[in-house]
Amino acid sequence: MIGQNNKSNNLFMYAKFLRSLFSLKTLTSRSIIDRSKWLYANHLDNNMVEKAIINLENYQNLIFGKNIYLQDAFIDSRDQVIIQNNVFFGWGVKILTGTHDFFKEGRTRQTSILSRPVLIEEGVWVASFSIVLPGSTIGKNSIVSAGSVLHGIFEPNSFIAGNPAQTIRKIRKS
Repeated sequence: MIGQNNKSNNLFMYAKFLRSLFSLKTLTSRSIIDRSKWLYANHLDNNMVEKAIINLENYQNLIFGKNIYLQDAFIDSRDQVIIQNNVFFGWGVKILTGTHDFFKEGRTRQTSILSRPVLIEEGVWVASFSIVLPGSTIGKNSIVSAGSVLHGIFEPNSFIAGNPAQTIRKIRKS
């Protein structure tokens, strides 16, 4: 029973962390399934987070603003992930902070992990099935087209699309 108690305690700590992260009042350990270092969250606080998979290996690297909407998202927190206020994600978006060192060879390449932070600024919309790669910054009020693969720094008010993603045009304010 000691192991079960520790697992319940871990779930409680994850719930406490997520409650503070998303300013939740109704999160319980029943909403969470612990799988080692990963957190599977389902239907948290009025669909703000719906079926998110979050790497909690370094949960202190996650910095979330308010009014974030995640749907079937995957977030890897090997390095810092900053998501500012009023950010919307379509289905199946992936945010990656880790990659393998392609200068290495063989088994060393597989075990050598490099990481870089990701910043998603206020008011961004990342459409379904897009992938945000390590070291990326998406500027304020930008829109990322569905299925895009982002790597690099994108200016505010940009319409971003493609694989590799590039700025298609600037978004005019109405």
